[in-house]
Amino acid sequence: GQLCWRSESHSWPAGADSGFLSKAMVSRTYGNNKITAEQSIPAAIEFFKMIGSLGININILVHSMGHQIAIPALIFIAKEMGTSIKINELVLNAPDYDLKEFIKVSNELKKIANRVTLYCSYNDNAMVASESYNGGARLGACEKIDGIDVINVGEVDSSSFSTGLGHAYYASRAVLTDVAQLMMGIEAEKRLFIRKSEPNSTEDFYLRP
Repeated sequence: GQLCWRSESHSWPAGADSGFLSKAMVSRTYGNNKITAEQSIPAAIEFFKMIGSLGININILVHSMGHQIAIPALIFIAKEMGTSIKINELVLNAPDYDLKEFIKVSNELKKIANRVTLYCSYNDNAMVASESYNGGARLGACEKIDGIDVINVGEVDSSSFSTGLGHAYYASRAVLTDVAQLMMGIEAEKRLFIRKSEPNSTEDFYLRP
């Protein structure tokens, strides 16, 4: 059997003037959410330990600031439990996570996951604000990473889903359709609406509307 774990409880504090993030709101709310995320890592570790001990395949879908909990927890598990935890699909949606840090630990994630897929967007204003706040590039802004399917969904962003941020594209029909195919085990090149990007692009694929 398979268990699907979805982390989205620590998402971006959207709700700004005319769809834009105010600096005061980001500094206050985002800062508090960041602290809460850090404090939640031990609980996530215990959860993954428990699931790993069951010996079943799991699918993990993470969104936004949830990566600040899930990724450190999974890295800890990878080092402690190794391949005894069996992740079928690890899906990273709009990850608000430090790009350089992720590149350092990505090999650990690939050891415990059959496939890692990253959905990113050039049009994600939350990533722009987070980069300014954190002082470094964010994973959700798109960057090629060896062994990971990086899919740019900028063309399917919808303001009706993202409240102007371009950050909630995971709820769009195009992305949900692609995730459904992904969960069926279909390779990216063979999925509907997926197209290979140019060699000099900062992603492997892009998703057509």
